[in-house]
Amino acid sequence: MKMIMLQLDEDWQDSKINFIHKAFSDYYRIPVLSIKMILQNVREFADNELVADLKEEWSAIMSYLESKDEVKELNEAMKVFIRAIRWRLSQTDCQNRGYILDNFPNFTAELEYIFNKMSAKKLKRKKPKVVPPPAPPRESEQSIGSEG
Repeated sequence: MKMIMLQLDEDWQDSKINFIHKAFSDYYRIPVLSIKMILQNVREFADNELVADLKEEWSAIMSYLESKDEVKELNEAMKVFIRAIRWRLSQTDCQNRGYILDNFPNFTAELEYIFNKMSAKKLKRKKPKVVPPPAPPRESEQSIGSEG
């Protein structure tokens, strides 16, 4: 079972939403996943590459979550964010019992990025290539250039 529960009305109290989450979770024995919980689980249990990427993009991900602006394109921070969510949803408890996503995704694009069968290659970060500084000329090259 997979459920997404969104709080559409600002006047709804969090206690009502929490009651509904708890009732479903207890009855069906499925985890309720919030974004904060997912990111915390990733930091604690995921592979080193994903954790390192998450640390690098942490401020961009947090500013995106706080802004509530719809993402138009899949930038590097969103790639890491989507990989983190996909990692958590691929864990045994979610795969076997299902899950409830708490107040996420908020936009159609987020929904497509998470649940679309997008290849893992597209979600890999493109890290800038580090170009080593040029090596200093060897003594033999310097002496050839100075003889002319």
